[in-house]
Amino acid sequence: MKREEYCRASYLLKNGELWMAGNQSVSIFDVRQRKYLSLPEAIASHPVLSHVPVEYIYPYENGVLLCTQGRGVFYYDKTSKTLIHQGENGFPFEVPNFKISRMFNDSQGNLWIGSVDQGYAVHYRYKKLFNNNNYLSSYFKDKSVISLSADKHQNLWIATLMDGVFVYRFGNQQLEKIDRNELFGRGEGNTAYVNQLYVSDIDGTVWMTATSNEVLKCKYEEGRFRVEQRYMVNVPMSIVEDDKQNLWIGTASSFLYVLRKGDKAFSRFPVFSGYTFIPGLLPIGNGTILASAFYQPLKLVSADGTISEPKVNIQDFERCIQRSVFIPTDLYKDSSGNIWIGTVSNGLMCYSPESGKVTPFPGTTCTDISSIEEDRQGNLWISTLYGLSKYIPQTDKWINYYEADGLGGNQFYDRASCCLDDGTLVFGGTHGVTIFQPTNMQVRHDIPLLFEDIKIHNTLVRPGKGACIDRHLSYNPDINLKYDQNGFSISFAALDYSESERLHHYYKLDGFDQYWINAHNNKEAYYANLPAGTYTFRVRITQNDQSTIVGENAIRVIVHPAPWATWWAYTFYLIAGITILAFFIRAMWRIREEKQAVLRAEQAKAQEQFINKMNMSFFANISHEFRTPLTMISGPVSLLYSSPDITGENKNLLRIVQRSVNRMLRLVNQMLDFNKLENDTLKLKVRPTEIVVLLKELTDIFRVNAESKSITMITNGLEGSFIAWIDEDKIDKIFTNLMSNALKYTPAGGRINVNFDIVAGEDAVQAVKIEVINTGQIPDDKLEKIFERYYQISDEHGGIYNWGTGIGLYYARSLARLHHGSLTASNLKDDNKVMFTLIVP
Repeated sequence: MKREEYCRASYLLKNGELWMAGNQSVSIFDVRQRKYLSLPEAIASHPVLSHVPVEYIYPYENGVLLCTQGRGVFYYDKTSKTLIHQGENGFPFEVPNFKISRMFNDSQGNLWIGSVDQGYAVHYRYKKLFNNNNYLSSYFKDKSVISLSADKHQNLWIATLMDGVFVYRFGNQQLEKIDRNELFGRGEGNTAYVNQLYVSDIDGTVWMTATSNEVLKCKYEEGRFRVEQRYMVNVPMSIVEDDKQNLWIGTASSFLYVLRKGDKAFSRFPVFSGYTFIPGLLPIGNGTILASAFYQPLKLVSADGTISEPKVNIQDFERCIQRSVFIPTDLYKDSSGNIWIGTVSNGLMCYSPESGKVTPFPGTTCTDISSIEEDRQGNLWISTLYGLSKYIPQTDKWINYYEADGLGGNQFYDRASCCLDDGTLVFGGTHGVTIFQPTNMQVRHDIPLLFEDIKIHNTLVRPGKGACIDRHLSYNPDINLKYDQNGFSISFAALDYSESERLHHYYKLDGFDQYWINAHNNKEAYYANLPAGTYTFRVRITQNDQSTIVGENAIRVIVHPAPWATWWAYTFYLIAGITILAFFIRAMWRIREEKQAVLRAEQAKAQEQFINKMNMSFFANISHEFRTPLTMISGPVSLLYSSPDITGENKNLLRIVQRSVNRMLRLVNQMLDFNKLENDTLKLKVRPTEIVVLLKELTDIFRVNAESKSITMITNGLEGSFIAWIDEDKIDKIFTNLMSNALKYTPAGGRINVNFDIVAGEDAVQAVKIEVINTGQIPDDKLEKIFERYYQISDEHGGIYNWGTGIGLYYARSLARLHHGSLTASNLKDDNKVMFTLIVP
């Protein structure tokens, strides 16, 4: 740039060189030495750059980018001292189709290119790993490359679907298109094209199969291409050469074609049954190939026509075919001797010829395999209908690449691949070519990952006192949530704009989520109804292969329990539970004790009943023994008493004896009746009876004894008469019992009152009421117990009752109830007397 010329663009390099551009020249000024430097010869002598204005200067890698006005971008490589135009081979990247105004190189080495009015474009550093030959990838962009092959002279042969056949010479970086007329003649309307290429490693012969049902034998020497021979083969679709220089052709039929070394024509073998396709051919040594066809088992075919089946574990093979049927696409033998089989829908399989074992290998980007290659490190590269996969056998790891990684496209053609002498791999697809050096693949770099915001019930939370966070979420503070704040969301972001389309975000809440969740395009995780506890929320970023983690971050989330679910609440529950359990155990123990007490009482009662039964049986037996002699005594005594010869005092004595004997008989009969009563066999024998007369007679019997004890006996209501339907014997026994007890326990000087009355009973029926009142008292709490069988009051003194064996009153009440009546006892407090009341209807 001339000193008086206007400076249009400038840039100061790190080495102190100030590059400046004017209207028609470029100058370099060394700011350290303060002098102008000589302009590089490549720039100074360039016919275009020396006459066109440079509008923008920017350093790039080991050189300088010079953006001109209307003539594109030039790159000056300071190492090789060469100048390369954007349309020439060797230019480092594809220049966007707009006027460049600014450039910027970020920390990841990505070049950002800004325009005046059309936004920006980015040249990603990682995309340089693929298609670093900018000229080759640019030329074949959007051309369908269907077959590739390389010769020993550093030539790459490329067959396209619609654009013909090309040869690219890496030596001089020149691309040549093979004349279509040379291949198929000059006939009009000929739409044939080359669908497969193969270059012999032995003599460099170029073999081509075409849709014109031809196999072309070609030579390419000293830049000249010619077709030496044409062979007719029906629908060829695959081509390979074995170690004996026999050429094999797979067809869209059951036939294989072979051109043996020295033969002038192909031989045809019917290898498979039925109509099929034979896309997979693999030389395995000694002039033998392994052939695979649609829906068919694998076959071993020799050049002499021998056909056999290899050792294959059928069960393993069938387990690998999980979807549809067996449709092979490619066969490849790696450096370890294993044979890899690419298929449609069933992915990649590995076949071991020695053991016959077939193993599926999932992990590819797609289960539709296109082509297989091995690099010099022993890694497998598998192209598919959606992306490119790398398999590392040493670590059993998969790395997947897609268009966003710089492949150029995702859809590759079957068997469209080759490996160059320097280890460079080339794959063909609908996008063109994908060419790369496996040893230069990208090394992982970390990407910062930050948490952005937290929302509780869709409300943004800001840090502060009383909030769930005390600092912004980017500082990774603990998130403390109340029990009613367990519905929340956390947003996150990767701080790298250049990698956005290649990154995949995953998140997981440790302690809640079982698996990592793919966030897809939503960089926010939502959770609801989260149980109380301490969790760790994790986010990780992977590249397109989804196996390489390039960023990871974590934050702790604490959901506090509700007041009724805290530790002290559970302590209270525990104490309450223990208390309730103790009460329950105690109640059960008490119930058990009560049951045992009831059992003991029942046992005692049963024992008592047994003893009572034995007693009653004993008394009944004794009574029977007494009854006979008493009857024998009663008869003579009655005769003597009736005799007119006995008078006076003797007659009175006989009367007393007669009464006593009769009383003894009544007691014996009473005992027998008591036994019948206990056995429920005693029956009433009622008849009209003058009850007043009966009571008078019975009272008179006891009057003599009462007078002997100075006891006053008074009767009331026995002056008249009354006929009642009663069992005279039963009433006699009841009244006799009451009078005997009254006479026995009334102290000397006491009184006995006998009252008779007629009262109204139930249902307006008249009833007989007999009261026996005598001096003495019974404790109030014993007024009912005295009617229990065998019950006795312990005190025999002071006018308090003691009832002997305790049978009489029980027997009397039982007879009263048998007579549909009642017998009760009560104390007359004012008169210090006890009253027994008998009511009989």
